[in-house]
Amino acid sequence: MLRASSLSRDAKVFRSDRKEMPLPPPPARPVNWDDLRLFLAVARCGSVARAAPQLGLSQPTVSRALSALERSLGHNLLLRSRSGFTLTPEGEALRDRAERIEAQVAAAVASNQTPIRITAGGWISRFLAQNMAVLLDDGPPLEIVNSYSFVDLATAEADIAIRHRRPERGYVVLRALPDLAFAVYGRPQFADIARPGAWQRAPWVTFDAAQMGFQSGRWLLREVPDLQPRLRCTQGVNIHDAVRAGVGIAVLPRFVGDADPVLQRFSPSLAVDGGGLWLVVHEDRREAPRVAAVVERLVALFHHHRRLFQPDD
Repeated sequence: MLRASSLSRDAKVFRSDRKEMPLPPPPARPVNWDDLRLFLAVARCGSVARAAPQLGLSQPTVSRALSALERSLGHNLLLRSRSGFTLTPEGEALRDRAERIEAQVAAAVASNQTPIRITAGGWISRFLAQNMAVLLDDGPPLEIVNSYSFVDLATAEADIAIRHRRPERGYVVLRALPDLAFAVYGRPQFADIARPGAWQRAPWVTFDAAQMGFQSGRWLLREVPDLQPRLRCTQGVNIHDAVRAGVGIAVLPRFVGDADPVLQRFSPSLAVDGGGLWLVVHEDRREAPRVAAVVERLVALFHHHRRLFQPDD
C-alpha cells in the first residue's frame, strides 16, 4: 500500500501531466485569414478583454475562437494567467507569419484600389469618359490622362495608351482599333464658304501650331496652304465649343460632329493620311490581370462603336 505522502506526490504529478497533455489532433478545417486576424488582435492587445471590442465580438466568442484555432493547429499559442498571457514559441511564430500575411493582404487591397491609367488624346479621352460606365462595371478604378504627348509606358506613367501613330520603338504590345473619320463642321451661317474651292476664305478654328501634325491638321495644311486660323486651341473640346459658338468652322471627328444637332456637316469623310488608331501596352504589363481585363474591355468597346467612328455615308 502506498503512503499518503506518496499518493499526494503522485496526484500532483498526475495533475501536472494533465496540464501539459498535448491538444487533440487538428480537425480538417483549415486556418483562414479570419482566424489569423483574430489571433493578431489578441496578441497585440495583450488580452481577450481588450481585443474583443476591437473585433466587434464578445469575450466568450473570442475565447472560443482562440481555443478552436489552437485545436486546429495542434498546439498551444498562449500561456494564460490571471494577469493576461504570453505567447508560446508557436504563438510567436504564428504571429510573425500572420503579420506577413496581413502586409500582403494590405498590399493586394492597395493594388486593387490603384486606378489603371489610360492616356489618350482629347477626342478619344472624351469618348472614354462618355462610355466610362461600361468600362468601370465590376472592373478596377480607372484614370484618364488627357494628353497628346507620348508618355513613357516603361516607367509606368500610364498603363495603357491609345494613339493615332504606331510606336516605332519600345517593348510594347499593339492592338489595332477602328480609326476615326473626320469631316468639316460649322454653324449653318457658314454654309456658303464652307466648301471646297472656298476653304481659303473660311474662318477656321484649329489646333495650335505644335499640334498641326495630327490627322486633321495635316489635311488642313494640304487643302488650305495659306491657312490663317481665326482661332487656335490646344484641346479638341475647345475647338468644338468655339465652333458651336459660331466662331468658325473646323475639322472634327465624325462621332463628335454628327452627334451635335447645332452643327452642320459641310463635307463627306475626309481623306486624311492617318496612321491608324492603336492601343498600346508595355510588354511587362500585358499579363497583369487588371490591365489585361481593361484592355479587352477597351477593344470590345471600340469595335462595338465601329460605325460611330467610321460612318457608312
